[in-house]
Amino acid sequence: MIYQELINNIRDLGFSDDAEVQDFGELVPNSINRAITEINLEVAPNIERYEFDISGTDEGYMYITMPDIDDNFLDFADTPVMYAESSAEKKDGKWVSKEKPLYKAFNDYQIEAGDTIVINADSFHGEVPDKDEKPEEYEKASKTYYSIRICYKAAHTPYDGSQLTEDIPLPKKVHHLVPLLASYYVWLEDEPVKAAQYYNLYEQKKAELSTANAKPRMTVVEGGI
Repeated sequence: MIYQELINNIRDLGFSDDAEVQDFGELVPNSINRAITEINLEVAPNIERYEFDISGTDEGYMYITMPDIDDNFLDFADTPVMYAESSAEKKDGKWVSKEKPLYKAFNDYQIEAGDTIVINADSFHGEVPDKDEKPEEYEKASKTYYSIRICYKAAHTPYDGSQLTEDIPLPKKVHHLVPLLASYYVWLEDEPVKAAQYYNLYEQKKAELSTANAKPRMTVVEGGI
């Protein structure tokens, strides 16, 4: 759904016309942005990733304050920290990094002030070998890398009336929710009864979507017992 289609839906849900919608001025863009942000946070977030590497000799706590990295940061994803290890091995006298495996969830972290991830580098590799006493082990650790991925919900670029042909910046599976919630905000003052109906319908559709997403997935295997 593009923004123009969304506006047409808001118009039709209010049994209105283009002129009246235009007369609303900033109310329409503000209601659209409010609806998209709410659905982004509560139903189907736009997930962005911030990635960086640490080595097997890095130590201590890392504080990653997300608003310093991305102005569009809203909140952390349900699984905010993942990592992949690229270990090293020596071949013909040279250290060679093995291919990174798939990312997996990392649970040893804390969140401070709602926007800062705190991670202890020691949690990935344990105690760092002594450089003088165990030079070979230390060198191997220094050639081992951990790719850290911070996953977070990101705000959309606000609609300002000029992006009529652009898609709504949400997953397509929730596009049908946007007209209902945006119409609630647009028509709340002039048509409170209709607005309440659209909000109730939005809540119903949101619940249906949540139920559908919660259904267990099964793999069908050929053969019998």
